[in-house]
Amino acid sequence: MLALREECPMTEIYESALQIFNEQMGTSYTATNPELILITKKTGVEIKNAVIDRLHASNHHAESPSDFNYMRAEALIGMDGEKVSGQSTILYREDIHGWEDPQTVFLHELGHVFALTREYAGKLFYDAIDMENTALFSGYLIWKEFIADYIARICKGWYPIRLSSYRPTAADKKRFLKQDQHNHDFLAGYLAQAGCAEEIHEYPERLDAAVERLPFSRCIRVFAPQLQKERFWEINEELIEDLGDAFLMDKTFLMLDLEYEKMRK
Repeated sequence: MLALREECPMTEIYESALQIFNEQMGTSYTATNPELILITKKTGVEIKNAVIDRLHASNHHAESPSDFNYMRAEALIGMDGEKVSGQSTILYREDIHGWEDPQTVFLHELGHVFALTREYAGKLFYDAIDMENTALFSGYLIWKEFIADYIARICKGWYPIRLSSYRPTAADKKRFLKQDQHNHDFLAGYLAQAGCAEEIHEYPERLDAAVERLPFSRCIRVFAPQLQKERFWEINEELIEDLGDAFLMDKTFLMLDLEYEKMRK
């Protein structure tokens, strides 16, 4: 297995991310747990599958290097039967550059480790719930990336934005509807930014008016009260199903909105 080289600057970047995360989230993560392992597209299959087997993680085994086409990093959560074991690993691709800076990526993945191990009474929500329910499945896909991005923003020192002043472009709206991983992450980032809004944390009475004309306004209304809770990362079926219903409805209305804009031209 490819160990993290001591002279590699990525070690220092990861340790700085750990320090920031521990200070902001009250954790005591170390460089050995969650362990950081560097991979490339070529070595990813063997390493990822070995880690999954060692941790008894529920992640899907990799089958070919193409599985890593859109992957920058991935958190693998150790399991002990149906419960999380307390061990985790973060895989990081060292052969790509120019996406996000590594520290932000590490904070996002640490956000995954934090949320996944605390969200559902020591179990992984995805494994414990019937994901044949379309609303639950859609809601959890949105929540999982959203909450990791939101936690990363907390750690980076977010500042409150004003939803009432945000105006998405037509290109933004089209990206929200695309199904590939890059655009799914773009949507999660948009929602996480919305989660930092002053209309959620300082002036909740203004939220409805602020999001009225925004894409995915129903999603924002669903998770806004959740973010006001002290343990905002703890979820239940009702919240995630409501988020999934909101997402599917928001997506439909956004498609109609884009069609209307096209007809007006």
